[in-house]
Parts: sequence; C-alpha cells; structure tokens
Amino acid sequence: MSIKYFLILFIFLLTENSCTKKYNFNGKWCGEKECAQVCLTFNKNDIVKFSFFHTEQGQEKETIMFFKYKTDYSKDPVWFDLIPLYANDDSQRLKGIIKFISDTKFKFRADFNNSKIRFTNFDIKDKETTIVFKKEIQN
Repeated sequence: MSIKYFLILFIFLLTENSCTKKYNFNGKWCGEKECAQVCLTFNKNDIVKFSFFHTEQGQEKETIMFFKYKTDYSKDPVWFDLIPLYANDDSQRLKGIIKFISDTKFKFRADFNNSKIRFTNFDIKDKETTIVFKKEIQN
C-alpha cells in the first residue's frame, strides 16, 4: 500500500471519529408516556432525576427516582442506559437507545417491562416503549 493511500485512510478514520457529536444533556427534558408526563433532569455528574407525573385516584402524583446514565456513541443508534443509584451491579440496568432529533429534542426507546431487552431501531408509533423528550430548562 502506498503512503498516499495510507494517508487518505488515516485522515478518513480520524475524521469519522471526530464527527461523532456528543450532545449536552444538562437541564430538564420532558415527554409523554401513556397518559403521564415523564421528565429527566440531568446534572454534570452523569446523574439523572427521573420524575413520573401521573394521576392516581383523582390526585396528581409524582414518582421520583435517581439513575446514573451511560451513553455509548460508538453504537448506531446510540446506546443510552439508566442504572439505579441503589444498584450494586448492572442487573437493574435499563438498556435503551437514543436519537437526537435536534439540540433540544431527542427520542428514547426502552422496554420498561423487560430491562434486559435492547431495541435496535425506533418505532415512534409504539407509545409504550418510545418517548420523545423536549428540553425545558437549559443549564
């Protein structure tokens, strides 16, 4: 292989790795799931507050959980996993995928009933497993 082809290949690989955009999650993002509002509030320490607003017996209720989140930008679609802070291992990891629609909107898909499943694509019609989040508060 000549040096010219090696140089072209090297530049291509370097450019491909540097073009992977990592998005800024910091702030509050909200979306709808099965007649309830779901909000994710991210901080700079890879911790996310998960707020689930729903109506129970005619009263508005909020359920709050805290997770550590992990993203793997090398996967397509990007892997986005939520790990409960109380978990000592990865057995409670919710395996999700994420795709940014814009800087202020992304879609997330995960099987909330079976955390062992990781989807490989998006089905926006599947309201049970797919949530579109919009950025509410900038940090």
